[in-house]
Amino acid sequence: MNDFEPFRPPNTVLPHIFYADVAEAVSWLTGAFGFTEHYRYGDPGGPPSGAQMWLGNAWIMLRRARTGSASPAQLGYGTQSLTVFIEDVGEHFQKAKSAGVRIIEDLHETEYGELQYGAVDLAGHHWLFSRHARDVNPVDWGAAVSEPAIMAPQIFPTLAVADAAAAIDFTRLHSMPRCCGAWVEPRSIPSGTCGWSERFLNSMSFNQGSRKKTVAPMLSVRDGALGN
Repeated sequence: MNDFEPFRPPNTVLPHIFYADVAEAVSWLTGAFGFTEHYRYGDPGGPPSGAQMWLGNAWIMLRRARTGSASPAQLGYGTQSLTVFIEDVGEHFQKAKSAGVRIIEDLHETEYGELQYGAVDLAGHHWLFSRHARDVNPVDWGAAVSEPAIMAPQIFPTLAVADAAAAIDFTRLHSMPRCCGAWVEPRSIPSGTCGWSERFLNSMSFNQGSRKKTVAPMLSVRDGALGN
């Protein structure tokens, strides 16, 4: 029986990157940059035509370079740069160096507030691994702002229930979605705010193999009536 769990990467943009040998690229990206393979595809008995991989919340597609497409190493020059945002960029930098990755930009804080380093992979693709370090107005480093960026607000519903602990247990057993074959597990934190017990599903974490992922808060559950 095929236990299929539908899943779509969270990216708004999903890059497709060309490599001469997809299987070799999967192995290299796993060992050098810490990516994990989700799946691969191709003709039965032949080399893979493509693969999907992820690192944190960054997802990429690998495609075999054929007629009309080529990697930077095949072309002799680069055509784009990929930036992956990760929290442990310092540790990632050290692991990449230890793996023998060609580093072309040492770990440093940029004038626009990102802690990052640059590297080139086996096919000549340029990568930046970065973490936001501080807020900097683009005007302060010489940019001309055409349209201010407005972040959409995140709305987290609050449910008033008679027993928050029981509600959390019920939600865990009956309502939590599955992602990549693993149950999403809420974590409850009691507090004495405003004289009443308040339990938050303040983080949603799930396991993907040996990796643990955490995503933004989704729900607040409180003991008592709203407004008390």
